[in-house]
Amino acid sequence: MATTTFYPDHDPESTSVDGWVRRVTAGTSWNDLRTGAGTGASDTATQTSLLFIDCGAAEDTYTEHRRSIFLIDTSSLTGATVLSATFSIYGTNKSSDYEMDLQANVYSSNPLLDTELAATDYDISDFGTTAFCDTSIK
Repeated sequence: MATTTFYPDHDPESTSVDGWVRRVTAGTSWNDLRTGAGTGASDTATQTSLLFIDCGAAEDTYTEHRRSIFLIDTSSLTGATVLSATFSIYGTNKSSDYEMDLQANVYSSNPLLDTELAATDYDISDFGTTAFCDTSIK
């Protein structure tokens, strides 16, 4: 059985993309932050935040949330039978100044373009709701 490794393209992207989309506000509820319109995106950085949440000055308010997107071109597998897949990310640090029980998981994403991210890709409807990992990342 053959094993193949795939990576997203580095900048400039030609067949895939990796980076983040975000929403920044002056301070709003978690629901409004999560479901509101995106305000920015980056697909050119050499490193990306897997998960980023910034709390506001007032209790239960938030000022920034980032969603990471990793698209990988697996078109060379056309016609192949895939028995298993592993998605790996290398982390350099975890930091929290707040008493929050942060948990993350891997979900599908559907940005408008396969090779570029835009603020409009932050839209919650562009992300799946079924977790791909059996255990959340803490």
